[in-house]
Amino acid sequence: SNNLQYRQNVANALYGIESNLGVRQRSRDDWSLFTKLDYRDRKDDRFYLSANWNHFDSPSGMIINNETPLYGISTLANSYVRDYHASAGWSHAYGSNLLNDVHVSFSRDDQFSTPTGLVNPVLPSVLLSGGGDSDSGTTLELGNAGFAGGRTDEALWQASDHVSYLRGKHTLKFGVEFSRTHVTDLAFGGFDPDAQAQNGTFRGSYSFSSLTDYALGIYDTFFQSTGQPKFSFNVPYLGFYFHDTYQVRPRLTLD
Repeated sequence: SNNLQYRQNVANALYGIESNLGVRQRSRDDWSLFTKLDYRDRKDDRFYLSANWNHFDSPSGMIINNETPLYGISTLANSYVRDYHASAGWSHAYGSNLLNDVHVSFSRDDQFSTPTGLVNPVLPSVLLSGGGDSDSGTTLELGNAGFAGGRTDEALWQASDHVSYLRGKHTLKFGVEFSRTHVTDLAFGGFDPDAQAQNGTFRGSYSFSSLTDYALGIYDTFFQSTGQPKFSFNVPYLGFYFHDTYQVRPRLTLD
């Protein structure tokens, strides 16, 4: 009976590897929409409004570099990106020598990934090593990788006021700009495919140092993440500037 169990384990191990080998067909759908409305009245005002939208889907397209052979086809996660941008502005000329420009905008970049669905999404990942330390040798990862569940959502608010003033031989420019960036990361543990070392996922990650150990179910290490994977932070920015262009002579300008 032990011999039959061993053969079954070997057959399961071989199937797990062979079913993950080969070429995984990938696709990329990228939709973009750009709109802009610009209005200038008969007097001294100009209004403008723009809105941009981008919708990106790439099944099994999370990894696009030369590390793809290190992952089984079940590990090549789906990649998605959603981008939005809207801005509005108003320019007003006060006579022939003074111009004021006010601008506000909002941008959002939402990037996330999901498992391929080729295996049960609750199953752990398996890391096979050709021998020695799995962090230094050639490895093959199977199952649901940690990066098949990460998400980064970044939002940016901006507001600015710029003034241009002509006075004699001087062209004066000054203004103020404020921005606030809010980033939210859902790091489900080992979500970065380019990281030097992975720290497991909520599903867990088994590491085997040889194919024989994999067939027998004798793993070297097991990592599993717990706790709150969500963290967020804000980056505020406030800046001022002053600029003077002085026409000293027709062929000499100080900036």
